Amino acid sequence: QWCHDIVEDDQGVIWHCGSKAGQILMSNGTKFDVTKDLLTRGLVVSADRVIVGTSNFGARPTRDSLPGSVIIFDRALNFIGELQLGGPPTDIATLRA
Repeated sequence: QWCHDIVEDDQGVIWHCGSKAGQILMSNGTKFDVTKDLLTRGLVVSADRVIVGTSNFGARPTRDSLPGSVIIFDRALNFIGELQLGGPPTDIATLRA
């Protein structure tokens, strides 16, 4: 399945990207399909949002030049939006004021 990013939410549920399957997997048994054609990589779970990075898979020397995106969901995993990127997201972090 491959695995990217491991996050614990405020309820103690562990989330991680099931990269190769394009999914988010949770320790409570939930599996959520984010994409059919891309890898999931990069994950943030906040009080009101889930942000997941996606990218194509490629040979390691060319991987950083492949396009990617971040997809934003609410905590019920309803789609909010997608932001296209010029490269693959590898780390996503929240910033708080």
